[in-house]
Amino acid sequence: MLEPTAESSAKPKTVWEYLTKYIIPVCRQVWQVLKPFQRIFWIYVFITLLYETLQIAERYLMTGVLILHGQQVTWQIWALLFGGLIIYDGAFFALDRRRDWLIVGQMHFSVYKFLKCEALEKLLSLDIAWHQQNNSGTLIGKVSNGVWKITELMNRLAWEIVPTLMQTVLSLVPILVLSPPAALVAAITFALFLWLTIKAHQDKSPILIEQEKRYDNEWAMGVQIVQSVETTVMYNQEQRLLTEYRSIHDEIVRLGQKEARLGIYRYNVYRAHLLSIARRGILAIWIWQLVTGATFFGKTLTVADLFYLSVLGETLFSSFWRIGRLFDAVGEATEAVERLVKLLAETPMICETHPTYTTDRPVGVSLVGVDFAYQAGETNGHRALKDFHLDVPQGSIVALVGESGAGKSTVRRIILRTHDIQAGGVYVGGVDIRDWKLADLRGKVGFVPQPDEVYIYDRDVAWNLAFSRPNATPAEIAAVARVVALDTVIATLPDGYQTVLGENGFKFSGGQKQRLAFGRALLAGRDILIIDEGTSSVDSLTEQIMQERLKEALKGVTCIFIAHRLSTIWDISDKIVVLARGRKVEEGTHAELMALGGHYAQLVRLQLHT
Repeated sequence: MLEPTAESSAKPKTVWEYLTKYIIPVCRQVWQVLKPFQRIFWIYVFITLLYETLQIAERYLMTGVLILHGQQVTWQIWALLFGGLIIYDGAFFALDRRRDWLIVGQMHFSVYKFLKCEALEKLLSLDIAWHQQNNSGTLIGKVSNGVWKITELMNRLAWEIVPTLMQTVLSLVPILVLSPPAALVAAITFALFLWLTIKAHQDKSPILIEQEKRYDNEWAMGVQIVQSVETTVMYNQEQRLLTEYRSIHDEIVRLGQKEARLGIYRYNVYRAHLLSIARRGILAIWIWQLVTGATFFGKTLTVADLFYLSVLGETLFSSFWRIGRLFDAVGEATEAVERLVKLLAETPMICETHPTYTTDRPVGVSLVGVDFAYQAGETNGHRALKDFHLDVPQGSIVALVGESGAGKSTVRRIILRTHDIQAGGVYVGGVDIRDWKLADLRGKVGFVPQPDEVYIYDRDVAWNLAFSRPNATPAEIAAVARVVALDTVIATLPDGYQTVLGENGFKFSGGQKQRLAFGRALLAGRDILIIDEGTSSVDSLTEQIMQERLKEALKGVTCIFIAHRLSTIWDISDKIVVLARGRKVEEGTHAELMALGGHYAQLVRLQLHT
């Protein structure tokens, strides 16, 4: 799960704990995530070091002019000085261009693309069960927010943080040489300033965590409101949803103001007073050096030196404030970044421990003594399947029937290995599915989902039908459309197979979407086909046409039909398996089960009388 743990959400007790258990681990994780860019970053650091060193050296220019003027040098020396400055400018501009290209051309866009693609690849690699536990709108919000924050941090790191830290350190070096007492005061001030800045983030971190949760809720609700616009308008619920949406933003504003007050009226005041005292103290030290002629490292402070130190001092104290603002940005981004890093570190629950098996031969399916519960540790009474046995020989058609909640769809999930069983065995081609490569196993199985699970992409009809086999020819697409009785519908569309169906196929009815999903599964040409209520939204006449055509299309395919509407499987099934509360209670042909007069016969009678 992506939510912060209780431990991570608790406020750290000390600044050191905040650094070691919160900030530093997140920075280390981000550094590992961005491993492909580490070499480019170190090149950038080297170039920036040269760049900032040249800037510090240039600040000595006016001091050098004063010294040369006092020595009455010749015009040739002045010419040499200006010639050197021209060379300096050329080198400086070359470094500046190179640094800008590294930041913009080789890091900014590439980092954004890398993180987005890595996050999407990670989401696709995680189990269906994991996705069912995480709201899709919230997931997209977390990914987008985290990627944006990391990209923004990289930009700040490159444009501001690294140069500012280098300016600070490099400015301290000349001050240390010319005025060691002032350098000591500046170093102590810098340490205290950083401590206050980190202490501010420590106190604000619980507020920021709560704020991130509100942003997640806002994103998820915004997605739901847009996706459910038809339902919302039909029931005149616009104002209610808008009121709920505004209330989330009211809470975001409240938390933001609380965090801002903590920074502006407490810690900014502390930091401002600290720098003011330090600035005046350092000025007093420099005046003392001038008046007394105090000597350090064999050198006495001159007026020219004082001019240079005053420029460096202002640069230094400005850098302190910039560092504070940058740390503020880092602290605000840490929560979003941490959750993206956690997502990228997620591992699938379904793992390939020793995948060895793959085959091109047609395969059957069997389940032996299967016990399965969606939540590990559930008691026997809550298990979805209990000591369940099923045999589907290669090329046969077996129907699973029973009341809602009997475990029929669960059978489909464990065969596709979207969930792992707790006991028993599931075999495809006589081999335990845990010995199959997941991609090969799922490459053997086609699937027609329940109506509410059918997803239609905002692409044209042909693209949607051929989603399972993108290289299918137009003739193959048309042939499968005919089998599922969708060809006559497509003929009425304005652009035929090139008609774009809109978001989740809103131009198609529920039955048409279901037929498209059926055609998609048939076109995949898999050895095993699992059909979960595959025609429940289809009218009776269309269903009859489909059944007649499916008899030919399904020859040699191992089929498992999951059905509530029993008339759909009477004539097409080789065997019917009846489930009740996760157990197999009956098995046989339609005629055999009707003659038995048991559970199945009762279900048929109920449906015939409704």
